[in-house]
Amino acid sequence: STHCISSAASDVYKRQELMQLSDARASIRKALLTDENNTDLLNLLDFTQQQELKLLQQLYRQYQVI
Repeated sequence: STHCISSAASDVYKRQELMQLSDARASIRKALLTDENNTDLLNLLDFTQQQELKLLQQLYRQYQVI
């Protein structure tokens, strides 16, 4: 059905976002190793982790069996 296709596409999009967030965090960590005092990078790292948690919660709720 259309809903299943739409849901599957949404899942793929969310997984792609999770991969991008993970890659971003890896880059940020690498940069932090060279500059420990960069608060902008620390803030960005926190933001990406929050976004990843939101996406994971959405995926979890979608597949949660009650």
